Amino acid sequence: MYKRQAFENVFVVKYDASGNVIWARSPDECSVGFGYNISTDLIGNVYITGIFGNSDIVFGNTALTSSGLWNIFVAKLSPPPIVTDLPLVSGADNFNIYPNPSSGIFTLNMNNILNAKVFVYDTHGNSLFTKDCRNETNPQIDLSNQSKGIYFVEMVAGNERRTEKIIIQ
Repeated sequence: MYKRQAFENVFVVKYDASGNVIWARSPDECSVGFGYNISTDLIGNVYITGIFGNSDIVFGNTALTSSGLWNIFVAKLSPPPIVTDLPLVSGADNFNIYPNPSSGIFTLNMNNILNAKVFVYDTHGNSLFTKDCRNETNPQIDLSNQSKGIYFVEMVAGNERRTEKIIIQ
């Protein structure tokens, strides 16, 4: 078990309307850090700024090396793709992806689901794509600029959500 030995550290927590934790993020490594500002974008990414000192700070795959007593950081924190308390869209036929596997261009079949939002995440939870599908039941998504691998496509319509895996070859 890894125990963080930090004197003071940076963390961000997102709560639902009832005060329940939806997700939490903090640096993977940091001995001393202070957060100063926080902002969000329209697709749910969180941006934080602050300082860290005396040692490196690591956010996911990105490590910042300390160059003195105090150092400035800017970090983008993406929400995880699968953490949810919203019910799944009923009926397996209401949402599917084809072709899957794909070369990067694929179609979402959202039978009878209108006014949905679509999000695509990588396996680290980084948000790569978002689309507002108003009155569109078969939107085409182009991820041909992404690396080969597994991605998660999340469809949110009202109070319902569904996540499916897409493989880019």
